[in-house]
Amino acid sequence: MVIFSKPHAYISPTNYDSLLNVPTWNYISVHAYGQGKIMTETAEVMKSLEDSIDNYEISFREQWDHFPEDYKLKMSNGIVAFEILVSDLQGNKKLSQNKSETEKQKIIDTLSKSNDSNEKLIADYMKNMDKL
Repeated sequence: MVIFSKPHAYISPTNYDSLLNVPTWNYISVHAYGQGKIMTETAEVMKSLEDSIDNYEISFREQWDHFPEDYKLKMSNGIVAFEILVSDLQGNKKLSQNKSETEKQKIIDTLSKSNDSNEKLIADYMKNMDKL
């Protein structure tokens, strides 16, 4: 199992109506179950790296293609590349679903004012929970 977790945020009990509460954590995650394989062949690692470049920043590809091969090899040796043949994928979320509407709104207001991008994202997800 591999867990992809983000965003997440600490939830203070000061957001709750009752004093008899403890801090908690809100989060969104995906659990991927399956057969994993570490890529050990240089060609496999390079292909994975170049596929990532093509997917996330295609404009960098031309620069990458002009790097010396020994530099690319050195960089790729610092990567642990893997693949997962996924057999089950499960989304998971804890967004204060068990709290009252008033408490949820307090949490949303608190997190929305934060400078932390994770906390703002959790607030946005909470606002749009009915669409998740």
